[in-house]
Amino acid sequence: MAHISKKAFLFLNLVFFVCLALFASNQFAHPVTGETTSYTVTLDSTNPATISTSSYGNGSENYRYITFDYANAMDSSGYHTRLKATTGTLSNNASTQITSITKITAVFSGALTLTTGDIALPTTNSQPLSSGVQVTFTS
Repeated sequence: MAHISKKAFLFLNLVFFVCLALFASNQFAHPVTGETTSYTVTLDSTNPATISTSSYGNGSENYRYITFDYANAMDSSGYHTRLKATTGTLSNNASTQITSITKITAVFSGALTLTTGDIALPTTNSQPLSSGVQVTFTS
């Protein structure tokens, strides 16, 4: 069995740890990029929220990398969810911010108001929506 000197052993370990440190630092130093520059999140009856079937309640659901928060919402057969009039909300969770949004289309009955901003409640950048009509945001 071949023996290496203590100095050679220490040198090889130093080289190994330097290479490991360089590899590890390069793994996280660059932003993550992808080929898809946009995508669609569809919330409809094919992926219903599972908040409560018997009363309005609060909860969170994950859809397409985004956590949505529901307040005063309940399950409603044939729909994604049912929001309580005047107090029901559907919003993205602060931990999964939606940025650079370009357009939104909502299909609903009743009245619906879209609010946008860092804190979308109660009426930051408020805009009434019409069911089925696409709203395009300008930068």
